Amino acid sequence: MADRDYSRRQFLGYAGVGALSTFSGLSFAQHGTVVRAA
Repeated sequence: MADRDYSRRQFLGYAGVGALSTFSGLSFAQHGTVVRAA
């Protein structure tokens, strides 16, 4: 039970990181110059 809970948390962590990098990649593509200036 605890093992399943751990892998689910790990999966959510990986999904969160993937979504975050995708989002930052998209916002960088949209506002590349703004992000680079900041």
